[in-house]
Amino acid sequence: MRWKGLMLAAVGAMLAATTAWAEVLPAFKLQGADGKEMTQETLQAKEKKTVFIMVQSACSQCAGELGEMDALWTDLSAKADVYVLLLDMNSGPGVERYKTKGHKAPLLLDDKFRFPTLVGIEVTPATMIVGSDLKILYKKTGYRPGDLEVLMDLL
Repeated sequence: MRWKGLMLAAVGAMLAATTAWAEVLPAFKLQGADGKEMTQETLQAKEKKTVFIMVQSACSQCAGELGEMDALWTDLSAKADVYVLLLDMNSGPGVERYKTKGHKAPLLLDDKFRFPTLVGIEVTPATMIVGSDLKILYKKTGYRPGDLEVLMDLL
């Protein structure tokens, strides 16, 4: 448990550093697997923070992140609006795999990797918290077991 406290302190320090310069989410438009569109205006209309989990369907670390998301879904979705952003170049098979696994978060699609590029993310998995004021409150890349438990403390 000591490592969790140390990790939380480190993440808190990163969050403080991130919010000090208050990066604002640039203009974007994403298509949902359900056909609905998401833009900055969608986020501004929300009362809760928004969490984006960016993944590729063939990525084993992404699968770990999604498994952790599912395990924490009840608490996570109570604190924030959570979306999974699928970054597969051919999204059809990835969407089917996502549905087959029974993940709960709404699925957004970006087969050109445009959204992560806008926010300075170059690898998956990646997780980002955005406030309704469009300020990026937290970003992280990679996966380590327990990452989303730490994230819960930041919401």
